[in-house]
Amino acid sequence: LQVICPIIPISCVTGEGLDMLHHLLASLPKRRRHQNKIERPLEFLVEDIFHKTQTGGGATIVFGFVNAGRVSVGQRVFVGPFQDGTFRTVLVKSIH
Repeated sequence: LQVICPIIPISCVTGEGLDMLHHLLASLPKRRRHQNKIERPLEFLVEDIFHKTQTGGGATIVFGFVNAGRVSVGQRVFVGPFQDGTFRTVLVKSIH
């Protein structure tokens, strides 16, 4: 297996070389074909979890991205698996 990795000198002072970098990045093939995944079941990849406390309760905020399928506000989805192998049903309250 041979891999070619170009080295492009770029000046952060003058911007020299940026055009070449933009051209190279634009010419790379797309890695994901999301249009092929939209009809699959929902697959959300969790990158981080935040816990927000407030008067009268709290909320868990999950950060990540949809890798396949679709999701909308008001939809119930399964989250897991947890350490014991179970999944929990949660309600999607907002999407940002």
